[in-house]
Amino acid sequence: MTDDRELSRTIRVPPSASYLGISPAKAGREKNGRRSCAAVILAAGEAVRMGVAKPAMPFGDSTMVGAVIDVARFAGLDPVVVVTGFHRDAVAEAVGDRASLVHNPEAVSGNMSSLLVGFGAIGDADITIVLLSDMPLVQASTIEALCTGLLESGATCGWTRYKDGRGHPIAFTRDGIRDIGGLSGTKALWPYFDSLRIDERYELVIDHTVPSDINTPDDYDDLRSFSGN
Repeated sequence: MTDDRELSRTIRVPPSASYLGISPAKAGREKNGRRSCAAVILAAGEAVRMGVAKPAMPFGDSTMVGAVIDVARFAGLDPVVVVTGFHRDAVAEAVGDRASLVHNPEAVSGNMSSLLVGFGAIGDADITIVLLSDMPLVQASTIEALCTGLLESGATCGWTRYKDGRGHPIAFTRDGIRDIGGLSGTKALWPYFDSLRIDERYELVIDHTVPSDINTPDDYDDLRSFSGN
């Protein structure tokens, strides 16, 4: 049986742009323009366990969503689109003019609806990278490697495999975006990825653990302790 990681590569990643506090302005100057990769940042969740708008929570000298925008910019992604849903005003204030905003009025139906709203706002990018607004420690080099690897592989979808499992960022070509148009709900993507042929999927293998996503106050305290904030 063919190993489903046949198309993957392994990279060693340096500290993230967001962790280093690199500004969007510097990120823009370092964009290489050799590929057309956009970003959709999902920031539409209700955050029931946290009780407040997670994307707008402080992180470093910014916010969690601000840190994710910074790392997307540093990786050369353009445009960067943030999808709001619940906590619309708080997220919009945290984003400001650093990225484009698009609102999902049906966010209650699950993150697939937010993903599709975001895809509708990114134009004709060759690759769209999907990031989560509550994962501020994703690294720019991971984003760059996933974008490049998916372009070179000829696959339609890609994801990141860490030491402890699969996770974000994930990525889609224009054909990949078209193919998921009929999916719905909250956990639809991973079963869909598993159904793809080997030539339709790309897996980037990373030699560290999945960056934390922040769901509870304890998670947030751990994040701030780890990053020195």
